Amino acid sequence: MALNRVGDDNLYIGGLMALNNKLALERESITHTLTVLRLNVDEERFKPFKEHLHIPVDDVDDEDLLQHFPTTNAFIRSGLESGTGGVLVHCAMGKSRSATVCIAYLLHKDPGALTPRGALDLIRRTRPLCEPNDGFMEQLELYHQMGCPDNVVDHPVYQRWLYQRAVQDSVACGKGPELDEIHFEDQGISNNSIGDFKEPVDSTETATRHTTIHHSAYPGKQKRLIPDATPCPHIVIDSHVITAVNMRPHLPPPTHLDAPVTFPVIIGSNVL
Repeated sequence: MALNRVGDDNLYIGGLMALNNKLALERESITHTLTVLRLNVDEERFKPFKEHLHIPVDDVDDEDLLQHFPTTNAFIRSGLESGTGGVLVHCAMGKSRSATVCIAYLLHKDPGALTPRGALDLIRRTRPLCEPNDGFMEQLELYHQMGCPDNVVDHPVYQRWLYQRAVQDSVACGKGPELDEIHFEDQGISNNSIGDFKEPVDSTETATRHTTIHHSAYPGKQKRLIPDATPCPHIVIDSHVITAVNMRPHLPPPTHLDAPVTFPVIIGSNVL
């Protein structure tokens, strides 16, 4: 039921039970609460607070919490700048989701001053149990790499990360990514760099080796049963770096499809 202070700000982290600690809430003058938890929120429970924000997410590796960082950062900053009290960030246990949001705020507050691991160490000084899951730590590293922008969803690094996740999910399912998940970018590749992969009929240059995404032929636990030397029969193309000039002529007109599109065999391999 404890509320633990984060750094020198009036920012606090805790679990769901911290909301029952009325003495601590009053002592720290908590006016803003940020719930990072997937649950049906009882608004009556948050009426004593001036402001409340709910981010419904699960504590799992593949949950996209990164997209919410600008919103949570703005809410925390607004609460701290109001000068009327403190901000409480909580999840179920005050361990993973709430810690991730607090780390994102610390990174955004002073970009370059802290790394994600350094921010986590700072929070652990008062709440040692904090441990974001591996997926959230990866997202924090990505956010730090992006420069902690106010607009995450339109950032090319975030878009590439989303597409790579879609590719990995598709490989695991044995199918290509959905067409509505594919984005084209008409820049970034010089003409003389194209030509590693060609369509066999007319030798049209379509992609280079740096546009492929490394992946496992046998994702998950199956990989342990297959020798590392076993090659994957698929080439996964990252459409973020393939120009529309080169790829659009090879794609059918936009339409609703009930089955995956099958591309020609290239160099004895399948293209996803």
